[in-house]
Amino acid sequence: MGIEITGNKYFDTELLRSRLQIFGGPSVQRALQPKAGDSDAQSMRSLYQANGFLDAKVEPQTEDNYKGKEGDLFIRFVLQKETDAGGFLSIEGNRAFKEEELLGVIASTSGQPYSDFNVTTDRDNILALYFNEGFRRRALRRRRSASRPGRRRK
Repeated sequence: MGIEITGNKYFDTELLRSRLQIFGGPSVQRALQPKAGDSDAQSMRSLYQANGFLDAKVEPQTEDNYKGKEGDLFIRFVLQKETDAGGFLSIEGNRAFKEEELLGVIASTSGQPYSDFNVTTDRDNILALYFNEGFRRRALRRRRSASRPGRRRK
């Protein structure tokens, strides 16, 4: 059995390979399935989309009898449209901390694709910083605006 992932520029290839389920079960049985690799392609697509690459597409391409070996399968996952425009990040209304302190507890940065998951995690980290410093009644609003749909954040 052979696996290849092409077009990936964002994630470590080993991370993507570790998500593949195609390795589960005998390759002969998998090769006979007409949609071998579809669930793995969806898993990779979901990972990209969760990390802000909303237009990412992953297409599995299969080849039976890999290297002339009866029943072996070769599958190539082709990633397209990985690169989305980076976002813009700003923190407004803070008077209690230096901006560097807040930036130190968040993962999002300007230039990254927008990710709801990452922004939610960052919001929680900032609220925890305020709470730990005695500000018990703080609230944060996130605002997402777009210069292009879904690509700019504040």
